[in-house]
Amino acid sequence: MNNTNKFIPIIGKNVIENLTVGMYDDPRFVYREYVQNAADQIDIAKKENLYQNEDEPSIYIQIDTDAKRIVIEDNATGIKQREVLSLLGNIAQSTKNKYEDKGFRGIGRLGGLGYCEKLIFETSFYGEDCKSIMTWDAKRLKELFNDENIKIES
Repeated sequence: MNNTNKFIPIIGKNVIENLTVGMYDDPRFVYREYVQNAADQIDIAKKENLYQNEDEPSIYIQIDTDAKRIVIEDNATGIKQREVLSLLGNIAQSTKNKYEDKGFRGIGRLGGLGYCEKLIFETSFYGEDCKSIMTWDAKRLKELFNDENIKIES
């Protein structure tokens, strides 16, 4: 009996946990991922001549120890509103070129989930007059990973 056409594999929560929460054993590596993503977008903005001069491309890092908050911000292209869900919501589905870009696997941005309660991505695409926000509830995700009674079926 040939059931190959009917088989749908299950990707368990352990795989998702390994790609998100368990990806980095040193939290400092997470910042490299965010800076690489910002640098990739700056490279695109440069190719599209979006900067007035060479000094304008910037990556800002703000650390607020009292609020336990870190913000990494760039002034590059941003993400088009219609692409935010697919680019920031999908896991390991990168649109980057692994031979040219610094980050290319589509999982690095989720590394912060292991070290925070909420991971927030805010973006505004160059030329659009709106801001998109995607929030990952890392605290709840960890609860789901640790609850043996919860099974992920697809």
